Amino acid sequence: MELRIYWEILCRRRWLFALILSGSVIPTLILCFFVTPVYKATTKVLVQSQDVNISLTTTVPSSLGRLESSLSSNTLAKSIKVMLENKETAIRLIDDLQLQKQKGIPFLATEILNSGLINLLMNKTAIRVKRLEESDIFELSGFSSDPALAVQISEKLTFYSLKLRENLTREATGKVVDLLTKETRRLKRIIGDSEEIIKNYQVHNMAINLDEKATSYTSQLSESELSIAKLAAEKREDHPDIRALLEQITFIKRELKDITKKQNKLSKLQRMNTALTAVYTSLLADLEKAKILKAMSIINFMVIEKAQIPDTNKKYYRYFPKKKKMLALALIIGSFLGVIAVYFTEYIDDTIKSPRELKAWTGQKVLATIPMLKDTEMFPPTEVLPILEALSDLWLSIKIAATTQENTKYPRILTVTSYGEKEGKSLVSANLGLLLSKNGHKTLIVDFNLRGPFLSKLYAPDEKGLTDFIAAVAENKKVDLQLFTLLSNNLYFLPTGSISRADMVKIANSPQLPAFIEKAKNEFDVVIIDTASLNKSRVPFFMAKESDATIMVVEAGRYQIENIRWAIDELKENNAVIAGIVLNKFVGKSNAEIAQ
Repeated sequence: MELRIYWEILCRRRWLFALILSGSVIPTLILCFFVTPVYKATTKVLVQSQDVNISLTTTVPSSLGRLESSLSSNTLAKSIKVMLENKETAIRLIDDLQLQKQKGIPFLATEILNSGLINLLMNKTAIRVKRLEESDIFELSGFSSDPALAVQISEKLTFYSLKLRENLTREATGKVVDLLTKETRRLKRIIGDSEEIIKNYQVHNMAINLDEKATSYTSQLSESELSIAKLAAEKREDHPDIRALLEQITFIKRELKDITKKQNKLSKLQRMNTALTAVYTSLLADLEKAKILKAMSIINFMVIEKAQIPDTNKKYYRYFPKKKKMLALALIIGSFLGVIAVYFTEYIDDTIKSPRELKAWTGQKVLATIPMLKDTEMFPPTEVLPILEALSDLWLSIKIAATTQENTKYPRILTVTSYGEKEGKSLVSANLGLLLSKNGHKTLIVDFNLRGPFLSKLYAPDEKGLTDFIAAVAENKKVDLQLFTLLSNNLYFLPTGSISRADMVKIANSPQLPAFIEKAKNEFDVVIIDTASLNKSRVPFFMAKESDATIMVVEAGRYQIENIRWAIDELKENNAVIAGIVLNKFVGKSNAEIAQ
């Protein structure tokens, strides 16, 4: 049920939906078929980072630390991207390829670097450098309306990136060479100082030929210990010879202990000198390797996919406009915005637009719905108009309501009114009169719209009418059927007559109106009174009170709900019998919706 209501809303406001959709699709079609296409040529390159530390310092002991360079993976990628997308690169590209606008004016660097859609529409030429998902692969793209020029731009970017990679490699290798040179010089000085320290230590500490001295002292210690062993059997311990040997043994042991300390110190100095010499030798070898790499300019750069735009397949390399995608996107966006606009307009629109809303908000029976008609189809009324079918249902509903109310007679005096002007009162009055006359009812249509007598101007301009009848009754003159204009078989018309605005109030409040209504009842089967709008005059309220039934006409989507409810409440307060409401200019299914 709810889905059907949404669909009906969309159908009712289909012109707004179509307007929004066309506003999205038409500019897209113009872009697709009238804008010069822009082609995109892309070269994919692999720029691998090279760790110079691993290549040059693999033999350096870890104790010396790590020689830092500027060729880490992330740094290299960022450096190449930034250097390719700067103004100097763009100016160089403009000069190398002689890039000019249509009038021969050279491009600006900012225009070349901007690959946005608006800039491409205006200038048709740009570059783009894109790194693929934090990898070492780059897309170097050139944009141009000329496919060959787009390829040239991409190739130039590839050449520039190659040179940048080469320069970065040389720069990084050069830094390592400088670091290694400084380190070898420093180590050379340290080794020299170490050798000098060893020599001075040997001289100052008499540490030359320590092994020979140790051997000699060891031999002397053995001999002294043998001698004291022999004397101990022959002499007392306090004998001078024994005492002399003991002192000699103590001296020898002290000297041997001192020699051991000197040997350990000297060995430590010599080991340190040996280690420094080994590091120095390794650094010299790495320095030679670095110099060779710098001279050879070895780089890790590889073209994975070369830029090309074949003449036979140019459409596959078109960057803009992509007709199918753009049209599909325009349809989706246009449809979405159209639906949003339709339902938003429906949300803020508090007018009555359907029979269901009319019945829900007013509580009145909807007698009929009249579809939207062209002005040429409304007047004069004919039997072929689609309005007659709706009014046939209206008359049938009125008769059924009269039977339900235990009144076998159908209402003979019908007042047709509306809240505002030009909602279709005269249309309903004229066509209902035609329908009843064709059904055998002697019918009179009275134009009592004193402010805008439309039917009088249509059927009987400048003829006597209702005002003349009221004046004649007031003067006790005889009134005959000469006042009523015969339109067709059984159908008569009473125009407003000659009246001025000064007499309008008098006529509206004349006590002769009841006499007219009584006269009309005696002469006709049904009298249809077309009145002014309720928001302009109080006369319709009086006529509605004097009538057997009142038909209110509401134009779909014109007046707010509060206005219609006000009109109905005013009619009820004036004791008018409301037969129901006719919804005019309705867009949708009329009778089917009412039946439900």
